[in-house]
Amino acid sequence: MGIDFTCGEIDVRCGSYKLFENFKIDLIHAIIKFLKSNYDFEKDLILKLESCISDDRLDYEKLNEVIDELNLYELDGFRIILDPITPPVIDTINAEYFMKSYDLVKEYVDEHFKLEDNKFYMYEVFEESINTGEDIYIG
Repeated sequence: MGIDFTCGEIDVRCGSYKLFENFKIDLIHAIIKFLKSNYDFEKDLILKLESCISDDRLDYEKLNEVIDELNLYELDGFRIILDPITPPVIDTINAEYFMKSYDLVKEYVDEHFKLEDNKFYMYEVFEESINTGEDIYIG
């Protein structure tokens, strides 16, 4: 059993819950690399984010303490995905915020989460939401 993201006629299999959790961890790693490359002076924020990952597990309590700081760098679009509880719906506004944040860090995201054309592996469903104004349903 896994997680599917659906918008209109587009259905994208996200994978297992473990894979989705790995994606969240990879997003944190990508954010850290992005900050180190572009905002190296943000050492405190980088250290806080690094402390959110331990033994390939996310510490949601620590992440919750630092997530608001991502707003400063237009990375707050990840908030909907980095929630400890997978939301049942992502509205089109949050889909757009997610994609804007993703575009900033995409070069730092692990290849495992990209399609052959270097796009985000769930790009199609997020684009469908942005283009049609329909919500993304997760189940």
